[in-house]
Order: sequence, then structure tokens, then C-alpha cells
Amino acid sequence: ATASAVSVTLTERRKQFELLIRDNGRGVTAEEVHDPRAIGLLGMRERAALVGATFEITGRRGKGTTVLVRVPIDSTSTPAPAVRRRRRVSRQTIP
Repeated sequence: ATASAVSVTLTERRKQFELLIRDNGRGVTAEEVHDPRAIGLLGMRERAALVGATFEITGRRGKGTTVLVRVPIDSTSTPAPAVRRRRRVSRQTIP
């Protein structure tokens, strides 16, 4: 993807966890996103579906790629107190 930086953010909002990954690479194309031979993307979609999550991937030519995974939080279970208190759980930029 020729990215030189990646940002990873995990947040809790609206009874779901959101994992947002952004890079500054070449940007995934619509053809690549919908290519049935893209086994890596297929695997990510399947893993998200297994936990009831949504998986979105978008790219802008020359501007990078964004992956967004939203995982619902089961309201019948109690998340760890630290997760419940903090809105932003983690943010890291990897140069």
C-alpha cells in the first residue's frame, strides 16, 4: 500500500466498539474491495460477521485506506470497568 504512517483508534460509542484504521498509502480501489479473490479482505469480513460486527473498507486514490469495524457490545454482559469509563480506549500512530 506504500503507506508511511498508520493510525489505529479503538473507541466505545453507542453500545459498540469501533476500530478505525487509517493509512496514508495509495488507497484501495473499489475493484480491489469487491474482488472475490481478495482472500485477506474476505477473511476480515468473515471474522467481523462471526461476532456480529460490520466491516467497511474505503480508499481514496493517493490519500490512503480506511478500515472501520463496529462490534456491538452485548448489553447483557458487563464490560470491564476501565472500558466502560473510557470513551477512547486506545490511539496509536505508527510511523
